[in-house]
Amino acid sequence: MEEEPIGSGGGDGRPGPEVNRLSADLDRLLERAAGQPLSIGAIQEILGPRGFGLMVFVLALPFSSPVTIPGLSVPFGIVILWMSARFALGKPPTIPAFVKGRMVSHAVLRTLVALGGGLSRRFEAVVRKRCSWVFRGKLGRAAVGACLASGGFLLCLPFPPVIPFSNTVPALGVILVAAGLLEADGLLVLVGGVVSLVAWVYLAWMVWLVGDVLHRLVHWMGWGGG
Repeated sequence: MEEEPIGSGGGDGRPGPEVNRLSADLDRLLERAAGQPLSIGAIQEILGPRGFGLMVFVLALPFSSPVTIPGLSVPFGIVILWMSARFALGKPPTIPAFVKGRMVSHAVLRTLVALGGGLSRRFEAVVRKRCSWVFRGKLGRAAVGACLASGGFLLCLPFPPVIPFSNTVPALGVILVAAGLLEADGLLVLVGGVVSLVAWVYLAWMVWLVGDVLHRLVHWMGWGGG
């Protein structure tokens, strides 16, 4: 029997034939919060059967805007990296224990749902089930997980504020791949993969550029000796 593609249904963030849309899942999260802060572990429980893909989508949302929410980059990046690496290796994409209890305020949850609702409604207008070969088998699962993990790794890095969009570009790649996984849209996953590759090239170039500028400044100030 042909192996089922990873985007076709299941309990690790994969949509089945009848699934809620992203916007409905996000609204349900805010409704269940009932005005209270939630731990990262509680968010995962509320998200339910589509927990992995939706969790990664939600955690990448704060970085989709140039105006980031302070204090979230490292813990959220760690969770994305950890869960995605486990997913790529065929293991349950659980949350690391040391961040499970970290609380997310209701104000931040409202911001996440507002950002995610706007993005997901745009996705819902264009996404459809296609390019299922992207998800197929262990290789597809590993490729999708590795792409998400690479984005989580970049979000963990403490890039200096002088590098613009250092979180926004990798977060956009993660969001596109996660949305494609949730909606079984292989084309969207491929687009997200290209954005993730662009993020690596862009950040490597910006790090080199900043280093070069600093080197020239040190040389010009005469601090480099000889």
